[in-house]
Amino acid sequence: FVDVGRTVGSRIPAYCTSLGRVLLSSLEPERQRALLKASRLQQNTPHTVTDVDALCRILATVREQGWALVDQEMELGLRSIAVPLHDRGGQVFAALNVSVQAERIAANDLFARFDWVFYLAPRGALEDAIDDIIADALKKEKMCFFERAAVKSVMLFVKPMIRKAIEGLRQGVMFQTVVQART
Repeated sequence: FVDVGRTVGSRIPAYCTSLGRVLLSSLEPERQRALLKASRLQQNTPHTVTDVDALCRILATVREQGWALVDQEMELGLRSIAVPLHDRGGQVFAALNVSVQAERIAANDLFARFDWVFYLAPRGALEDAIDDIIADALKKEKMCFFERAAVKSVMLFVKPMIRKAIEGLRQGVMFQTVVQART
């Protein structure tokens, strides 16, 4: 039996949960270390990492790879994986996770099995593609003044609208994913 009966407002330690590690990883390393040193790092299970240096290394990995996996550190039989949610400025403001019973799925299969929950094209990927298309269009030698002006107007006027639409889509997909995960 795994007790995952957490509700809004539940308090759980950040150092031994995937959600907490994602949020901690978004902080500067000095702030991470200070928070960990000030925390009571309790050995919840035989798997719980409580060494500050080891946790700082784990947080560096989480920050680099963009997700956290916790295998039975909060509670025996509970595995979870989490990803950060970014605001429009790219700052982490929350995290999204999936928790499973450890006996149902191996830790090394967890991300592969649930990657569809977390996948969104990397922030800025489509904008980079649009920039490349515009740059290629402007390189044409036989482009008249009006064609060049049309391409530049796309860059100035349409690109911000595309960016806004993409961000709305990202937020909508994340909202839909959260709703589907709850039902």
